[in-house]
Amino acid sequence: LIFFSSSKDLMEFLNPNSSDCTLVLFYTPWCRFSANLAPHFNSLPRAFPTLRFLALDASQHSSLSTRFGTVAVPNILLFQGAKPMARFNHTDRTLETLKDFIFNQTG
Repeated sequence: LIFFSSSKDLMEFLNPNSSDCTLVLFYTPWCRFSANLAPHFNSLPRAFPTLRFLALDASQHSSLSTRFGTVAVPNILLFQGAKPMARFNHTDRTLETLKDFIFNQTG
């Protein structure tokens, strides 16, 4: 799980010429929903070792949040390269629903 301190770092990491999949969590430290989701999100790299997982503090990166349509947190986007491919839209944010989302999107 990777945390970025700058928007530039994230955009360099999400290489447009890559086919790698990356799951990005937009969160804020004071949001109780983000806090409830964190343990589930943090356990995903063990279940999906070939995917990359990033967490981004949306309050520190409002331009990226706006760019990717994040109006509320927590928000999870699946990227392929630098292109957002799918948004996790479930209100039931459990490890199982997150795993199902990843399986359904990545095959």
